Amino acid sequence: MGKALITLASAALLTLSLHAQEEFTFVGAGAQMQTLSFEGNLSSSDSDINTFSLQLGKQTRRARTTFTFDYTSDYVAAGLFIDYIPFDTLFGTPKVRPYIGLNTQYIRYDDDTIDEDGFGFGAQTGLIIYASETIDIDVGYRYDIIQNSDLLENNYGFSVSLHYFFE
Repeated sequence: MGKALITLASAALLTLSLHAQEEFTFVGAGAQMQTLSFEGNLSSSDSDINTFSLQLGKQTRRARTTFTFDYTSDYVAAGLFIDYIPFDTLFGTPKVRPYIGLNTQYIRYDDDTIDEDGFGFGAQTGLIIYASETIDIDVGYRYDIIQNSDLLENNYGFSVSLHYFFE
């Protein structure tokens, strides 16, 4: 857990230094199709979860920092996502830009049989597709390892988000 926090803090400082460029603030909403895996005897009962998310973030030409809140009736997660956009400096600002990133989040799962929470950390990758000057579509995949939990093991899945940029 301590190593994950040190790694995330280092990545956040790096992202802040990259944010010395022109910044674009955004809000967004998205949907995720995820699988939550359990440890031990529950490993055969992995749970498929479809969540709705709200997002707030800042983006430069090369980096993006996003705070997210994911929700469904059995699942809640709040997290910090830090993405690096590696090809922007090579190709200018294309309409489709790939990214890679790190994340950390608090996860709570509570259904009829399981009531568990933990801290997750992981990585994500995806594409930012610009629909206009003020709107982008983010299509991504993430994988998280969950710590400090007796039952939750990992979380992975696909997401689609719509972001609106404003000044």
